[in-house]
Order: sequence, then C-alpha cells, then structure tokens
Amino acid sequence: MNKIPSKSFLITLLMSLITLSCSKNSKNDKMGLIVDRKNRLTLYKAFKNDTEGNMVFPGKNIMGKERDFENTFTDNFESNGPWVIGNTKEYSMSISAGKYLIKNKSEKAAHYSYVPMGGIENNKNWGIEASLQSIEISNDQSFGLVYGMDETSNDKNVFFIDPINKTFSIIAFEDEKWNITESRKNCEVVNKDNNTIRVENIDQFWYYYINDSLVYCKPAGKLFEKKFGFGVDGDGTISVKYFKVHW
Repeated sequence: MNKIPSKSFLITLLMSLITLSCSKNSKNDKMGLIVDRKNRLTLYKAFKNDTEGNMVFPGKNIMGKERDFENTFTDNFESNGPWVIGNTKEYSMSISAGKYLIKNKSEKAAHYSYVPMGGIENNKNWGIEASLQSIEISNDQSFGLVYGMDETSNDKNVFFIDPINKTFSIIAFEDEKWNITESRKNCEVVNKDNNTIRVENIDQFWYYYINDSLVYCKPAGKLFEKKFGFGVDGDGTISVKYFKVHW
C-alpha cells in the first residue's frame, strides 16, 4: 500500500511547482497553468497548512477575467454618489479630489462604510476591489473590505490588512460570534502605504488578493446581505482611490 504523503511534503511540492512556473516565461501557457483555478482545492489545503505565511502566489493567472463576469463598474469617487459623508463623534468621511477619506475616531471599535450592490448573488461570480492608502494608522490597527454586510444583524465578512505589521485577516461575524479563517497572518506583499486588495467569488470559491498576489482561497462562505464597502478597525484614517465591482 502506498504511503499517504505528509502535509509538509504536499506544501513543499506545491511550492516547487509554483517556483518552477514563475521562473518560466509568462508566454508559456502550459507552465502558466500549473497553478490556476483547477488546483483550487490543493491551494486551499496548502493555505490552511501554512502557519508561517510563506505562501503567496502570482495572482494574474488565477484572478477572474472579463469572461467570468457579466458586468463591471468602477467608482472613482468623482461625486458623493451613494456613499455616506459627514462628521460625527464616531467618524469623519468625505469625498474630494477623486478620493474617499474615512476616519474612524473610536479606539476600540471598527467603523464601516458600505453601499448596496443589488446585482451580486451568492450563486454567481462576483468580485470587489479597492485601492487603499494608509493616511494615519497606528500599530496593530487594520482596515480593508467588508462584504455581504447585513446592517440589521451586523453579520458581515471582512478582509483586512495591517500595513505596519504586514499581516492580513479573513473573518466572518455571524450570530454575534467571530468565525476566524485567518487572523493577522504574516504576508510580505502588504505595503506600508498603498495597497490594492480584492475578494472574488469564482465558481463558488472565494479568492483573496493583495497587490495582485493570491494570499488565500477557500470554499465560498455566506453573503449575509448585498452591502459592500470598507472598514477601519480602531482609530485611524484611510483614503480609497477607487472601488471596482464585478458581477
């Protein structure tokens, strides 16, 4: 009987395949397909077993293409549109010069700004992407995307980055409980100032990207409602340069 390969062997093998594919010319389609969505279950298992944050893959081959979606919209914040603006004791939000400025004034709570996206469905492909700039973020504070937000129950999914400590978190909040996929996982592709982060659902698998690198994937979770946007955890300020939606 053949011996079942160990988890460490599988990770080593996958990493060697990735290294090989990345070392080849990008025009070599055969090598480029070594890591793509066909290998999503293998990728998912490898990500789960990666406790040190060493697994980061070039995301261009895996990322959803135009053919995967029916519609695309990019908000460059040329006007206020549906976004909340204002100044209260909890937050300050404004749109100016093509940027959405979000300031959370609370040290112990997160603040979210989101809008409804009626075209997004759980059982269809979708994606959201934003270019975010750290304006004033202290140590251990994080920010990023909120998706599937239910305003009534406060159920939601978040994909946050901590640019100072170069980590990311993938967490769902449901029925007043946090369900953690990853919490402050090390990730060298996180930049100190400017980051582009993306979440997409392709064929019922959720993929997570930071600066065009795939940092995690997993079977699709639940969209509690059709509201999507941004969050800042702890007192801090970010600037959003654009928000792109595919559905």
